[in-house]
Amino acid sequence: MSGGPKSRFIWLHGIPGAGKTVLAYTMVEQVKFVTKADRKQGLAYYYCYHGRNKDETVPFLTWTLGQLCRASDYIPVILSNLHRSGCEPNIKDLLDCVEAVLTQFTAAYVVVDAVDESSPRTNLLKVLSSLGSDPRFGKLRLAITSREYPDIEKAFKPRSVAMSMSNLGVMEDIRKYVTSKLQDERYEAWDKPLRDEVATLLPQKARGM
Repeated sequence: MSGGPKSRFIWLHGIPGAGKTVLAYTMVEQVKFVTKADRKQGLAYYYCYHGRNKDETVPFLTWTLGQLCRASDYIPVILSNLHRSGCEPNIKDLLDCVEAVLTQFTAAYVVVDAVDESSPRTNLLKVLSSLGSDPRFGKLRLAITSREYPDIEKAFKPRSVAMSMSNLGVMEDIRKYVTSKLQDERYEAWDKPLRDEVATLLPQKARGM
């Protein structure tokens, strides 16, 4: 949140079970605490659910726009005109509305969880990439979680800070957890070399899970 332009687009990736959704929830709760105290900072959260089985670009933009409008208590003129027209807004219309509502914020945080669950996702990846890199959305701070799939990596890696859930910090946390559990009575019969081997191998093989 304090990293400036360099961290305006963070992509967190990892295998299933690595804790991506838990981390996304934690981020939302932390940002919510800040935005409650400062109405000039906005927050939107979106979860990509595989059961929808459709292009989620428009639903994502609509939901994000709705959250930011409520947070700012502001409805852009362009959005009002779209509503009065009775027409279904397209992606360009919605992006223009997002740009308009951002004028009400010093910063707006958008957390998108499980992008890999969206299918098809070509349009969604293009829109997220644009939100995270286009100067017109410069007030946005975007955090996205997903599995590390080739199409997602191709879309996000050149323009984001990519962070793997499988890293030395996570591995050390898992090692400490495993080491502490090995002190339980049930493992008293295990000799020290075996406990040491388990404490070393489990974190390595977990790959962040």
